[in-house]
Amino acid sequence: MKVSYNWLKEFFPKSSTCLDKPEELAKKLTNFGLEVSNVEFLENDTCLDIEITANRGDCLSHLGIAREIAAIYNLRLSTPGEHLPKRKGTEKNLPFKIEIETKKNKPPFCSRYFAQVIQGVKIAPSPSWLAERLSLCGIRPINNIVDITNYVLLELGQPLHAFDYQLITNQQIIVRWAKKGERIVGLDEKDRILDENIPVIADAKRAIALAGIIGGKETAVSENTRDILLESAYFDPRAIRRAAKKLGITTESSYRFERSIDWENVRSANERAAYLLEQMASGKLQTKNIDRKSRPHKPKKVIIEFKEVNNLLGTKLKPKEIVSPLRKLGLILEQKKNTLKVKVPSYRNDLSREVDLVEEIARLYGYENIPSIIGSLRPGNYFESTVSLKEKEVEKEIRQFMFSSGLNEVVNYSLLSQDALEEFAAFNEQVISLRNPLSQETAYLRTTLLPELLRNAIDNSHYQIENIKIYEIGKVHFKEEKEFKEEKILAGLITGEEEIKHWRTKPGKIDFYHLRGLLDSLFLKLGIKNYKYQEIDIPYFNPDKAFEIRITEKENPAVIGKLGEFAYPLLEKYEFCNNLYLFEINLELLANLANLEKTYSPLPKYPFIQRDLSFIIGENIYQDDVSNLISQNGGEYLKHCELIDLYKNENIPAGHHSITYRLTYSNPKNTLTTEEVEKSEEEIIHTLEKEFKAQIRKI
Repeated sequence: MKVSYNWLKEFFPKSSTCLDKPEELAKKLTNFGLEVSNVEFLENDTCLDIEITANRGDCLSHLGIAREIAAIYNLRLSTPGEHLPKRKGTEKNLPFKIEIETKKNKPPFCSRYFAQVIQGVKIAPSPSWLAERLSLCGIRPINNIVDITNYVLLELGQPLHAFDYQLITNQQIIVRWAKKGERIVGLDEKDRILDENIPVIADAKRAIALAGIIGGKETAVSENTRDILLESAYFDPRAIRRAAKKLGITTESSYRFERSIDWENVRSANERAAYLLEQMASGKLQTKNIDRKSRPHKPKKVIIEFKEVNNLLGTKLKPKEIVSPLRKLGLILEQKKNTLKVKVPSYRNDLSREVDLVEEIARLYGYENIPSIIGSLRPGNYFESTVSLKEKEVEKEIRQFMFSSGLNEVVNYSLLSQDALEEFAAFNEQVISLRNPLSQETAYLRTTLLPELLRNAIDNSHYQIENIKIYEIGKVHFKEEKEFKEEKILAGLITGEEEIKHWRTKPGKIDFYHLRGLLDSLFLKLGIKNYKYQEIDIPYFNPDKAFEIRITEKENPAVIGKLGEFAYPLLEKYEFCNNLYLFEINLELLANLANLEKTYSPLPKYPFIQRDLSFIIGENIYQDDVSNLISQNGGEYLKHCELIDLYKNENIPAGHHSITYRLTYSNPKNTLTTEEVEKSEEEIIHTLEKEFKAQIRKI
């Protein structure tokens, strides 16, 4: 908003010399939360271009900015309404009626409507000083009547509108919702068709203005106007915002109504404009006016505790240091021992909670005076942290591991379509739907991260990017026993070739074992040992490449995730040339199992011994179960067990294959003997024969 520096000084007639020069004033306003983006020096004035945030509708006027200046400099503010003379009125009152229409199923959008008639006005150009001020603020001067309403809007922040009294049918004003198909031609010459959700000002015959937005052409002030009906009102911000957006129109009036105006200013602004019409348009005020209210105005009251102010700001302010800035802002205070009861003036619609008042205290106290380290803040008083320090550390370790493994992190939206959820068997009674979704593509909160990872792969494939390694850490949302819950999930996708093409190296395709190796390495880094991959049936994974990750600890058995190869029919649907491999793990469960403590083991002084053990075993037996059994029964000197070969030919019975494990033995204190190693092997062989009916082969 553009503001006149000279105009601002008029609000401080006795102390205008106390104001800084425009450049210094601009700096102080910016530090105070009202950013001055530009200072323009003109011949007779200076224009300050101030960025007003959406919540500060009270600052969309010179009076609003002057209030902020009064608080900064601790000055007494003089408002234009203080100097209005007592109205005399004319002997002849012109009749008019005001009605705020109410309907059973639709509450009125107008809380207050004030109007009065000014007779015998003379249309003429505005005085040069008024026209110059309007031009400085970006409004084109038209005539003295229209210019005065715009002047008061810029001065006090209250939109006004002047109707030609003689053109109002039956001199009756009806504030109502438009009728379906009703038409109106606005002051911008555009013909608009209305519906039941558009607020209008009407007379006994038709709509004569779009309420809070723009006046109608049929009752506009012209050179022939002699009597005007001057209106001011308080309209519901939501009703004006919706109507202006639907009609595609924004005006100085709608911009202010959308951000809420001052209830108490409705009458005083009208009377200020009437006084100026009397002075500059030879108008005569009549004694009769009408002030209709569809509801009473109840001032907001907020309780603030001195202790909580310091907790939030990390300060040690005394009660009087808290009271002082609030009093400078014009708030009415009632102080008790440890609390402050604050009555909020009607022009500060942005103040409704304790934290709003704390922010005002911080602004006046000075952000530069608030400690950068807030030692006294107790977050638990205001929000409950659901993320433990361990989980944060685990998340950090995961990100470092994924980066070093060549995976890129992605961040996706939390909203999905029903089709996307159904494709991953995730559309069920736990899904949370949005009440008013923007589209069907974003109608549900995600219960899995996999659909969007698939979408990332599809989008990349459209740009001929086939080698894809990505992961995401994000939250999923679901219902459980009528409660809304969320969990943090780690998910990933890999596809393409295992390494970058090079003339010396022939690249191979990424397969399922690359994914498993990735997760094994991750679990090793996180210190997780007791787990296994158990085959399960997952509809969107291929039957022989679908596993759940199961923790095998006796005390805390759990399923923490799943991994698999994307089903072939779905690959064909999306025209993928390479197989896709995906995983999804509950990050919170993973963090609880992780052991990030590292222990040092010295290099062995004595040589290790390796033995290869081959046997024939059923194909239906999992390698994990075999290796776990070997590790559990190999004794204290068995340090490592690794599968190195899998073999099958016509000499091996049907349904069986030959597998070979390399066993590594080491004794940190002495040189191992052959007897110690053979004793371990005998125990392993005996256990394998007993548990899996394995047949030992001689190499």
